[in-house]
Amino acid sequence: MFAQTNVQLYNQLIRDGCTAGDLTLIRRAYELAVPLFTGLYRPSGKTFMDHVVGTASIIQEVQGKPALTAAGLLHSAYSHGDFGFAGCVSARVRSKRMAEAVGDEVEAYVRMYDELSWSSRRARELQEQIDDMTPAWRDVVSLRVANELEDHLNGGTLYCYNAARHKNKLEERREMLSDLACRLGSTELQNEIDRVFAECSSQPLAPELLQWAGRSRSYRILPESCRRSAWLYAYDMMKQVLRRSEEMKRTA
Repeated sequence: MFAQTNVQLYNQLIRDGCTAGDLTLIRRAYELAVPLFTGLYRPSGKTFMDHVVGTASIIQEVQGKPALTAAGLLHSAYSHGDFGFAGCVSARVRSKRMAEAVGDEVEAYVRMYDELSWSSRRARELQEQIDDMTPAWRDVVSLRVANELEDHLNGGTLYCYNAARHKNKLEERREMLSDLACRLGSTELQNEIDRVFAECSSQPLAPELLQWAGRSRSYRILPESCRRSAWLYAYDMMKQVLRRSEEMKRTA
């Protein structure tokens, strides 16, 4: 059973005999992930924090590399993370903030993950390229596989609005991910893929529980109080701009 909460992940790390430095690194990664992914949900309705914790748990189980586990907690930070200022934060500022929190090695993994395009076609291409990849890029591919495996834990993809489509493609996705894990030389990851997808295949669809929102990607829902605050902030900024404009006209 893979972790879905920070406490479960921490217990896993302790059982694995991680050093104090490793534990500190992964705690820092979790603390950075919380504000980045707050209010964010997967298409199944599962919270994004549960998803990144699960991804980190999988990669810890099959790789046991603390820096890569920390990257698992932050793997989608550059594509989905809220760094503030309505998404207008530069890549340089985001990278600096990431490196300051969790170090250059973890930041490099997260950046490489963001740069690695992902689709069924691309995954097949990667199968032929893995032998020529550097160890770091092989780690990032394994992180990509862990990310998709996590989406299928407990039949997660079968609670999306397009669950029937997901179920029809389960065998195709299993073969693709299993082949990648095999090329990576990770028998343990391959076995987990086969196990999780077998559970998905045997799980019945429950139309009553499907996400009502026709979203195929992650989405964010802010608490009502935060939405009001955002509108008040925008309104206040607009008033300041108008006031300055009027002052400039008067002094012109």
